[in-house]
Amino acid sequence: MYKLLIAEDEPIEREALKLMISNNCTNISDIEDAENGFAAIEKCKSFCPDIVIMDINMPGLNGLDTIKALQRQNENIKFLLLSGHNRFEYAQEAIKLGVEDFILKPAKISSIKKAIDNAVEKLDNTMQIQQQNTALINRMKNIRHIVESDCIYALISNDKNNDLCFIFSFLDFEVKSGFCFVVSCQGDHQFFLNRIKKSLSDVGVKCIGKPLNNILVFFVLDCRILEERHKEAVGNFVTMLLREHGKNKTFVGVGNIYTDSDKLNVSYKQAMSALVKCGAQDLRFFVYDNIDHTKEQITEYLKELSDGLVSAIQNSSRKELENIVPITYYGSKRH
Repeated sequence: MYKLLIAEDEPIEREALKLMISNNCTNISDIEDAENGFAAIEKCKSFCPDIVIMDINMPGLNGLDTIKALQRQNENIKFLLLSGHNRFEYAQEAIKLGVEDFILKPAKISSIKKAIDNAVEKLDNTMQIQQQNTALINRMKNIRHIVESDCIYALISNDKNNDLCFIFSFLDFEVKSGFCFVVSCQGDHQFFLNRIKKSLSDVGVKCIGKPLNNILVFFVLDCRILEERHKEAVGNFVTMLLREHGKNKTFVGVGNIYTDSDKLNVSYKQAMSALVKCGAQDLRFFVYDNIDHTKEQITEYLKELSDGLVSAIQNSSRKELENIVPITYYGSKRH
């Protein structure tokens, strides 16, 4: 059922049209009228009609100019134009404005009914398309969290079998760089997951997220090459957001930025290391770059050296030993 407005300066014709339409058009639920273009514009603000029958010749503001004004208010209104003159320039202008039908006075009920039925059919089709689009959007929302989960698992595990480009496209991401951050907090994880994503989106930061083993895991994905300052900014922002919700015992670990999606699993590991650092030093958030890696590098070097020595000894390879142990050291032991 649709609402209809009649804009006609002749009172008798207005009443006649209302009577004809109310008695013959069952798809029209409400009918209002206006005596001129200005009144029609004001009436439309509160009445919000779906169809407007507009007289072309009205004092003050003619029908064509009124249609232009009403289209600025609501582009979905269907217009039927009434005229006592079959003039080409009127019809031509009406076509430009997208008027549904051009009806000559005196209007017969058959002509009015046919024009209204055609307008209603178009409104029905538009509504059906909108409903289908809404249903499709709802279905997409329902499966989005599943795709996000698959994407996060693929990024963490660096799964080569997943087509990340396709997944990014489905999630409406164009990815040139990104990084991972993880959050440890008490409470409703799903609530805070959605809250963080929404708040970041509001400030122009696009991300995906998922709870994993009582940790909220997020990947910030961007169509630009992100600057280093973005890591600190996101860590600060998320920390303040959670504190607003009374979550003082929260920790945020942030990994490094990478331009290769295959390296985002490294950013995840870095974020987890930064999170451990938060707990150890009672920090609210920590960026992986700020960790002192000297000890880790020495330990890794010594392990590589030890493995190499064991291999050389097992293979009885003097040349391999010379490559591993510094020459001066090896030479001093020669005698």
